[in-house]
Amino acid sequence: MDSKLLRGKKKIQLTMLSKMRRYFKIQKIKKIQQRIMYIKKSFNTILNSSKTINLSHSFDYNSINFQSGNFCIIESPIFENEYLLNFRCINYTYNSIPMSINKIIRLNKNYETIGENKILIPEFFDHDILHAKHDFGKKIIGIEDMRIFHFNGKIKILGSQINNLSNLGVVWGDYNYTNNEIENLNHLENTFNFQSVEKNWSYFIDNNNELKIIYKWFPLQICRIADSNKLILEKEISVPPYFKEMRGSTCGFKYHDELWFITHFHNLNFDGRYYHNFIVFDSNMNLKRFSKHFRFEGFVVEFCIGFVISDDKFIISYSTNDTTSKLGIYDKTTIDNLQWRKL
Repeated sequence: MDSKLLRGKKKIQLTMLSKMRRYFKIQKIKKIQQRIMYIKKSFNTILNSSKTINLSHSFDYNSINFQSGNFCIIESPIFENEYLLNFRCINYTYNSIPMSINKIIRLNKNYETIGENKILIPEFFDHDILHAKHDFGKKIIGIEDMRIFHFNGKIKILGSQINNLSNLGVVWGDYNYTNNEIENLNHLENTFNFQSVEKNWSYFIDNNNELKIIYKWFPLQICRIADSNKLILEKEISVPPYFKEMRGSTCGFKYHDELWFITHFHNLNFDGRYYHNFIVFDSNMNLKRFSKHFRFEGFVVEFCIGFVISDDKFIISYSTNDTTSKLGIYDKTTIDNLQWRKL
């Protein structure tokens, strides 16, 4: 074959190869762009409320200013047709030791504040404030992210607090509204797993009317409390990989023979924002369905530790950037219109 013809053929082959490479590169870029658009769309759902009530407030205690942040709502077991709210109020100055005070507020069915507000000061709190600058073992003063939960006529509490090993552990106990005290407060010892930071556990009541705790969401680990201070693993359940980054937010709420939870995850791989999901089980804790991710308003940090369902209205308590306290009222159709995956 003529060398000139051979060179021409080789040139054509190289040109075709270059075009093919360019084509596949473009297709790869398109797929990446489509994936990015899908992720953005998947992570861009805002849960639109029919009404949002701003319950943010601040107050001074021991010459320290405390600002309300995340808070928990339950149907009041004490006062008929009312809600009981527990606010985590924080000093939140980043050049000082974080401090948490809890504040109990009553709401009527029109979401109006009624009665006396009760500031709940943990035992040794004043001592810890006084010695905070000298006690390097105290990383946090007070109880963080305290959930309240109605069980068998008592208001149970579940929150995070520094333990005697200077680790962040979980405490539980009973809140006495009349005396405005936490009774039977105990640090819970994890008998099957040790880590220096424990938080985001969730209460629920099983079909035998026993109090249980969801410790972990992937795999789903269901626990009970024994001897007042020991967390015992009872059951481990396989769940979809979608649950891998989920963390506990709210306690379980019974609605039409189902148990509903809201979970959260901190999306460090994409945009650093907090996202939430609804998780629904049957009465035997068999997973039935879960929603795709949603946000409440679109802030980087959004945190939710309480909700109730009343007359097909979803009433959700959440905070934004740890410095606001908001109550969102959502129609059931809004929740139903989320993207759901059924099992």
